[in-house]
Amino acid sequence: MRLVGYVGGEDPYGQRLAIYEFCAKHGHQVVGIYEDKGVSGALPPRGRPGFSKVLEVLDQVDGVIVYSLDRIARSLTELVDVVREVGNKGKVIISVREDWLQQIGVGSTWGSGRVEKRIAELLRGFVGRKFNGVTVVGVVRQYEVVRQYNTGLGRRADIAVLKDDGTPLLLVEVERGCEAGPWWVAERRFLDKCREGLGQVFSYAAILKRNGVYVPFVAVATQGRIAVFAVPEDVEEHVDWGAVRAREYAHVLPDDYVDGVLRRQYLILHREMEFTEEFFAEILEALTRIYVKGYGQKRH
Repeated sequence: MRLVGYVGGEDPYGQRLAIYEFCAKHGHQVVGIYEDKGVSGALPPRGRPGFSKVLEVLDQVDGVIVYSLDRIARSLTELVDVVREVGNKGKVIISVREDWLQQIGVGSTWGSGRVEKRIAELLRGFVGRKFNGVTVVGVVRQYEVVRQYNTGLGRRADIAVLKDDGTPLLLVEVERGCEAGPWWVAERRFLDKCREGLGQVFSYAAILKRNGVYVPFVAVATQGRIAVFAVPEDVEEHVDWGAVRAREYAHVLPDDYVDGVLRRQYLILHREMEFTEEFFAEILEALTRIYVKGYGQKRH
């Protein structure tokens, strides 16, 4: 995730160091850190210049990272207000010291980090197992496209399921704050609200395709739902590369391409999420069946 940091109070250098170390360990990118130097922590968060800057740039990142939650507010009421404001924008707050909280926000019971971890744990249970002759050889969290294929773009997929040749069978992007609502409009609302995640995971598939690696399937998942797509073999011709480079993932895929092509021809499944081995075994069984028949070509 792309995160903006905030430090305040005593030892700002130590807080910065802890934030950078935490993000390096967990695969997050720090796009900047704002500081309130010599400003009383008793002031409300919005009354501090540094934290006000954090809120101003919130739309450009995935969330906020702090060394500890008391850097945001000493008052529990004020802290809850900030969490609500950040969560209502679909963003998260991460605390280095309280990392057992994972990510906090509003709009879901789990943060995307816990969802990602649980999905990866379930998928790792299939490593070494064959589905329709295709062996799952690995499951990687924060799959480094740049390290694997030297693209120079510095991107990481949340989860990659690797097949026999060591390349991805499936890339999964985990989102938060885009649950669908009533079942009769679930697919459209879910995919519309998760447009950024959809653009992000398809951009990774396009980057890899440009570098000679075809990823046959991608998925967008939340705590409540999952949508899995076959990847068009000419995917690199349909993404906006300017948006990919700028990380403006909501604009990577044209609306008419998503609605007229991906939804109609390449959407394999869209279901309520189930955190069970049976659920993900069923998904892998379906994907490998399609893969061995035609490398994820569009369905009829």
